[in-house]
Amino acid sequence: MLSSPGRARDDQDDADRARSPLQILDYCPNGDLFSMITGSRQPYIGHDRLITSVFLQLIDAVEHCHALGIFHRDLKPENVLCAQGGGQLLLADFGLATSERSSKDFGCGSTFYMSPECQGGLYEKVAAYNTAANDTWSLGVILVNLTCGRNPWRQASVADETFRAFVADGNFLRTILPISRACNDILKAIFRLEPAERVALGELRQKVKAVRRWNMVRRPAHCFLARVRLG
Repeated sequence: MLSSPGRARDDQDDADRARSPLQILDYCPNGDLFSMITGSRQPYIGHDRLITSVFLQLIDAVEHCHALGIFHRDLKPENVLCAQGGGQLLLADFGLATSERSSKDFGCGSTFYMSPECQGGLYEKVAAYNTAANDTWSLGVILVNLTCGRNPWRQASVADETFRAFVADGNFLRTILPISRACNDILKAIFRLEPAERVALGELRQKVKAVRRWNMVRRPAHCFLARVRLG
């Protein structure tokens, strides 16, 4: 059993699981993060401290999994459960998780959240991809979800016009999203095209703690919410 403050808890022991398929999990009355972000009471945009708190929880949960040799491969708001009005996040749905640090299982996960290498490579075919670096990329997309209520692009590939613009200009996201300079700097560190150059989770945690303002909007209730843009 994997135990972590940021992961949905399974209270069955091995003997229980042998007797019955029933599982007892944490009760998360606020549904998943997708519903929180796209709902009418969106709690995150304009609430900088809350964004910092919940994103740090996600970093902690993913880092804990990685330390145990578990790589999620399908990080997205639908796989994050919410409690305490969205103030507590729990990582769930490990159906695509792997213990392999290098994988040839391309296209594993949800397209919006996949790194370029998880899709086979940006400009040329890669032999395998780093599953930990792919999880880090997915966290970057979730950060855009939290701060703006939408995705940065539909797919991190040369076929996507928005992603091509980002590749050409690392500051492009600031021209289409109301993100702060600090947020933009973190996203650039996450969305490095070379997986080995992507920010480590420990360093990412420190960068996130230093942010005072995530976006340039002071609490728009619905401005950037577009359900079709979250996938």
